This record gives sequence, C-alpha cells and structure tokens, in this order.
Amino acid sequence: LFKNKMINKAIKSSQPLFHVAKRTFSQNSLISSVNPDRNHSLRVMSTPTWPVPYYQRLMRHPVQAGDIDKGTLSHIAQPATDLHAILAKEHLKQEGLGYVVEAVENHAD
Repeated sequence: LFKNKMINKAIKSSQPLFHVAKRTFSQNSLISSVNPDRNHSLRVMSTPTWPVPYYQRLMRHPVQAGDIDKGTLSHIAQPATDLHAILAKEHLKQEGLGYVVEAVENHAD
C-alpha cells in the first residue's frame, strides 16, 4: 500500500524520486587520471604531414657529424660464416646480452 502511494505521488509530481549527478566527460578526463605515468602515453604530438619530410627533420635537428666513429664499410660484402656467429655471441656475452643469441638458437626452427 505504501509503495503504491509513493509511486502515484511520483507520477503526479513533476519532481523525480532520485537525483543522480551527471557525469561530465571531456577530452582531458583521462589526462587527469590518478596514475600520472599514464599521462605520457596519452599525449600525442600532431604534425601536418606524416612521416615528417626529411628536409624538415634536418632543419629542426641538424646532423651532428662530430667525433663519432661510424666504422668502415670495407667488410660489407664478405660472406658470414660460423666464425662470425661465434664472435658475435662472445661479444654479446661480454656486454651482458648473450641471452638474446641463446634464445634465438633455442627457438629458431
């Protein structure tokens, strides 16, 4: 009986029974998240064209041709042998990256 009276009263009145706050969404709702590390992945830099043309990249960040040793290209046409693979593996082990070569050897079929 009480429910029916309440329902009839709600139907006759113009006021709703419950007030629910509206949630507002904006483009920045995710940027102001609780996790601040997520903000960096959500920020996107827009460019007029993609990929950025090479001449624009050169103008913004000129090539630094300082005292950097770029190596030589004299051995580029030499065929790779087992010796090269062993030397590369030993070199990677010295740098602490030998697990990469071992993973390739174990899983390459």
